[in-house]
Parts: sequence; structure tokens; C-alpha cells
Amino acid sequence: MQRSNKWDEWKRVMKEGLDEREQAALEKEISELCPFEKLLDTHLEDMAILNDLNEIVASIKQDFDRDRNEREPLEAVYTAKLDLLTHMAMRFHPLSDYGKKLLMEADKTRREFEEICGPLFSWITKENVQAIEDLIPEDLAEEIRFGKKAGLSMLRCEGNDIYAVGALVFSTEQVPPGKELIFRLDWLYVEEEWRKRGVADAMLAELLNFMLSVDGRALTVDFAAEEEPWGEVFAGWHFEFVPGLMPEFVLKLADLRGRKEIMPFEDAATPLSALRPDERQMLLRKAFILFGYDGFLADGLPADYLETDLSCYTGQITNPTGLLLVHRRPSGKLYIDYADCVHGKEEELKKCLGYAASIALIKYDCSTLTYMNVGSEEAGKITDELFPVQRTGVLLEGILMAPEEGILPSGEEMERGFTAELKRRGGIAR
Repeated sequence: MQRSNKWDEWKRVMKEGLDEREQAALEKEISELCPFEKLLDTHLEDMAILNDLNEIVASIKQDFDRDRNEREPLEAVYTAKLDLLTHMAMRFHPLSDYGKKLLMEADKTRREFEEICGPLFSWITKENVQAIEDLIPEDLAEEIRFGKKAGLSMLRCEGNDIYAVGALVFSTEQVPPGKELIFRLDWLYVEEEWRKRGVADAMLAELLNFMLSVDGRALTVDFAAEEEPWGEVFAGWHFEFVPGLMPEFVLKLADLRGRKEIMPFEDAATPLSALRPDERQMLLRKAFILFGYDGFLADGLPADYLETDLSCYTGQITNPTGLLLVHRRPSGKLYIDYADCVHGKEEELKKCLGYAASIALIKYDCSTLTYMNVGSEEAGKITDELFPVQRTGVLLEGILMAPEEGILPSGEEMERGFTAELKRRGGIAR
């Protein structure tokens, strides 16, 4: 098989100025990263299937009658086309130029189907999260209700029923604040009878299209190292992985039984339960000014969100020196949403953590787990000092982002290469 002139030209430019050894190494790297000849036959086969699917779609659309509820046959062929486009994008790297073009074509296919038959995907919001709570953990459902995370579900038809068969949950953050928008995949689940049928890949493709529409930079995911099958799923999407540790410290209250380290803190802080509602609000506003945190001043959080017996502060209401805010999730786990202190007064944070731990031992079952994001080196040191027994797990951290410029040929180069090879074979580029 001959290579396209464009492909040879691109490789020649890449190798200029290199000695023979470096050229050979680059030749091998290019071949492994984008084996054009190996991709070409598969791609042409996919294009032929795609054209067949388009003909089937056109035929079914002519006879489609929405009133007779004929969604199922049309859904079958559209989802087959969606699955094909998604896997073509995965093969070329979904965030490469050519991969993004294929994802956009998948999104166009989805929109075309929805104009005819109704939704294929549904955004999970605080208004509808209750309807699919069997697909996501109750703690994540709560975070969607509070607006901290968002979700997406895929809908499929069987007979006269349309229902969600899979769901994902994600969150976003700007790193650094105000700069690049990073998406984080927090949950991905498909009903057992719908697995290996393209549902997970379709949802990931939809999420990536949304990420690209808002100029998202990357999609990240992490999972426990022992959950190795997930690595195979995400590796197919070109995620790159590094080993890491769980970003939260995890403590089981049973580990604190009889620990002398926390006993001196039983009266070291003031619980929020000792404050009137107006005093509590004043404290949080002062914390926003002093610590720069407004997470609990947002509208929409219920009055009972905070576990006020464990949430506590040091100093005065009008001038707090340390603050700890704790939430008890629906699963019963305790989550430290916020922990901070005035700079240079780390002992105040230690008092808050010690106080909360002493109360938790009295109030909750010893099997209760406590989670805390450790956002600073000082907080980490205090946590290690107070709670030397931790249950932090080993994770695999993955990231999917656009390949570096020049590593893969552009989408235009890929298309020209395919077209040239088709013409050489006597075919027609469609």
C-alpha cells in the first residue's frame, strides 16, 4: 500500500534537522502514534458501514409515524450510527482535530434523532434527579440537588417504555481560578443488561461535546487501583494515567476510640448549634471576608445542611480565627466541607478538628467514615498529627486532553490522505 503524498510530506517536515538515529526513533514513534496505513483500511470499512446506515435511516424516516410510536426501530439504527462515529473518534483520539470533527458529527446525529423521536439523552438536574436515583449513589444525587455537580443519562426505548439505562455525574473547576476549565468525571454507570452496547461510550461522547462547547480544557477521572477494568475502558478513550492517592483523608471513628490526642479539645471550640440563625449567618459572612470562602452562603442550601453539633469555630462570631463546616450525607458519612483558619494560627484549626472528633465519637456509630479535603500543607500536617490512622486509598488518576500540536496530523491532513488513497484505489470519497 502506498502512502499519501501529504502523509509523507508531514513526516519529512517532522524529521528535518535530525540525524539518522533520531529519524529512526521518530519514524517508530509516528508509526505507533498514528499508523496511517493500518488505520486506513479500518476507516474505509467504517465509512462504508456509515453510508449503509445513512441509507437505512433515510428509508425508515420516510415511513416513520410518531403517532404510532415507532421510535424503537429508528432508535436502533441511529444509536448504531452514533456508536460507529464515537468509536471512529476514539480511534483517532477524540480531542484531535479529526476526532473532534467525528464527535461533532455524532452530536449532529443525536440532534437529528431527537428532532424526530424525542430525547436520547437527558440532563440530570435538581428537578429530575429523583427519577434516576437508582442509577447514581444517594450522596451524588444530593450534590446534584445542591447544584455542586451535574449529570447526564441516556434514554432507550423498549416497547412503549422509554427509560434511563445509564448515567454519569461530573463537576467542573477552573485551574487556576479564572483560567482553564477542567471537567471531572465523578460517576459512570450502565444498567447490567445494557452493558457492552455502547451506552457508556455514547454518554462520554456527549459529555466531551458539551465540554468542547464551553471551551473545557480536559476531562479527568480517578478510581481505586484495584478497579483495573475501568482502566481498560478509559484507555480506549486515550486517557493518560498516573498513580496517586485519594485527595481526601478518610477516617473511621473506630480508629479514634481511646485516642488521647483529641481529648484536650472537648471544649476547645464553639459548635454552630449554640448560635441563633442570625448569628450563624453573621459568622459565615465574616468567614467569607476573612477566609475568602462563600460555599455556604449560596442560595438554595437547606437550613439543616450543616451538622451543627460538629461544625464549629474558634474566636468570636464577628472575628473567627478558625472554622470547620461538617455535613452528614444521606449515606451517613460525615464530610468536612470546609476547614480553615487565620494565617499563622494553625492551632485554631487543630482545635476545631479535635472538638468535632470528640463530639462525633459520642454522637455517631464507631463505623462512621469521615472525609476531608486537605487543601494546604498546614492542614495536612495537623490532620496527620491528630489522626495518624487514615484509610486513604491508592488511585489511578487519568486525564484526557488534546494531543500536543504536531504529534498527530491535522484533521485536514487526515481527510486529504484518505481522499487521495480512495482515488488511488479507484473509489469515491463520500
